[in-house]
Amino acid sequence: MTDSNQALSWIVFVRDRIQFETRYPALAIETITLMPWFTYFVSGGLSMRCLVPRPLNPVFIGLERLLQPFAPALSLFWQIRVRKKLRPPGG
Repeated sequence: MTDSNQALSWIVFVRDRIQFETRYPALAIETITLMPWFTYFVSGGLSMRCLVPRPLNPVFIGLERLLQPFAPALSLFWQIRVRKKLRPPGG
């Protein structure tokens, strides 16, 4: 994750989605899911020691749910599911 370029995935799957679907008709973008961001920050991310004592995890998860409306602007990562379309029988 530390070497990823999130801009490239946004370009391909959001900005140029029509071009992707035209160029690769056998592939279907099934879902684009924003990953949790608040708990990622307070946990220290990938490189730092966890900043949150384990008993407080439910509190921070609850805060993250409350902050969900801000996810489109603040999320750092997303999961994009692309599936190969099935060919119709005889096709």
